[in-house]
Amino acid sequence: MQRFMCVIVFLVLVSPAIATPQNSKDAISELQRSMPSEKEFSGLLAKADEKVSVFEAAVKNARPLLDRIDTKYVTNYLDAAATAHLLISKTIKNGSTAYDLPPVFGPVIS
Repeated sequence: MQRFMCVIVFLVLVSPAIATPQNSKDAISELQRSMPSEKEFSGLLAKADEKVSVFEAAVKNARPLLDRIDTKYVTNYLDAAATAHLLISKTIKNGSTAYDLPPVFGPVIS
């Protein structure tokens, strides 16, 4: 579920900026043109954080029903929401770079 939430956050924030140009220079140029301003980016991150909070509240409200199916669901979903909150807060702090993002999918192997 962690991966799912990370993919959702990635798609919400990055997918509008991804185009299909022919070469890498075109790709970089297109991404730079379509990148939102810092103000817009901040607004998108705040909106994404709100959506994660709504998801978290929904999971907590559905806990009794989910626990009947499998007790791991709530734990996994809440862990994914916490990871999404962490990624969003780090992105707000550091801007749109991947600098200082925590490893989400396991330890980083150098």
